[in-house]
Amino acid sequence: MKSSRSIVALIIALPGLAAASITGVTGGIAQIAAPPLVMQGFAIAGANPQLAAAWDERQGISVTGLPVDMINNPGSSSAPIAGPVSGIVDSHYLYFRHLASPVSGTVSFSGPIVGLAFSAGTLYPSDPVFIPTGTTYSGGIPRGLSPGIDVVSINSNILTFSLFGDLSYFDTAEVRVLTRHIPAPAAAILPMFAGLSVVRRRRA
Repeated sequence: MKSSRSIVALIIALPGLAAASITGVTGGIAQIAAPPLVMQGFAIAGANPQLAAAWDERQGISVTGLPVDMINNPGSSSAPIAGPVSGIVDSHYLYFRHLASPVSGTVSFSGPIVGLAFSAGTLYPSDPVFIPTGTTYSGGIPRGLSPGIDVVSINSNILTFSLFGDLSYFDTAEVRVLTRHIPAPAAAILPMFAGLSVVRRRRA
């Protein structure tokens, strides 16, 4: 019993075991928890309206042939290659209601980016797959990026964005970012320690 407790304590104490999907942001953006309501054309309640917002959606989702607007990495939304995404992915969301001045910055993820959805034709169909539990996305106006105005680019696990702000245009920039799912290290370590515990009990 004592050795089992020691194993659990060791696992808890090991650094970096908690899986993080969005690992960092820079510039004009804030990382937030998934909001209860995302209403296209309106700022996120409780979030800084002068900044873009990014949050994690559902994680570890298996998809097959999911259409997205961009699969080229490295690449840019100004020259995207559309295509399907298959495999186990994590989903994340970038949102900016065009209220004031342009924003730019970066978002880093724990896994490499495998696809971006930034048009109504890919965002609406993928909503039911990736919307977090407890969150409602309310559509009604065009979604995605404004061509020639909003630009995002990706390189490995980093997304760089430049989103335009225009008080006279009721517009919202939205991007769904799909990354390759990276299991938490603890998921692999726990079975290993469990096996060691069984061996110790047998020897005892």
